[in-house]
Amino acid sequence: MLDTKILLLFIAIFDLPILVIFRAPNFLSAKKRITAIRSLYHQNSEQKWMGMTVQNLLQQMQTRFQTIVNKICLVLDKAALDEMGNRIDELEQSINDLRGEMGQDGAPSPSASLKPKEDAKPTDDSSLYYALFELRVYRNQTLYSHLVKKVVNSRHTTLQISYLWNYT
Repeated sequence: MLDTKILLLFIAIFDLPILVIFRAPNFLSAKKRITAIRSLYHQNSEQKWMGMTVQNLLQQMQTRFQTIVNKICLVLDKAALDEMGNRIDELEQSINDLRGEMGQDGAPSPSASLKPKEDAKPTDDSSLYYALFELRVYRNQTLYSHLVKKVVNSRHTTLQISYLWNYT
């Protein structure tokens, strides 16, 4: 067996032991083959390290993007919603005052009699419920409809306002 110079090596690639058998005419060529296999192993470990680095960078990019999106969202608490409702009431009052000064009859706003009902919060944290409030202001045959959609979650309240311009 020493005449054929069979060299048995155990190399761990990706934590799995592999039996490699070299048949070499002399010891130096077998040594070169061992160094070649070791260099392949190191290249694989470097590629694995680069893959982990790219994965970490992607995770960092995702968290930064989520942070930016959270900053862009308009998140208000109930006190801010109450303040906005008070401002809308003041705006209605000033419009009615202007109508009175112009000689038109100052009919009360339809939204003055409508008070939003408090809905019970759902017990499930993931469920959302929607409440829709509508304010209509009539002026010069034009209906300005301010739709306020309030999305309430157990953790925060998001307010989205859209304006619809309808001509009657």
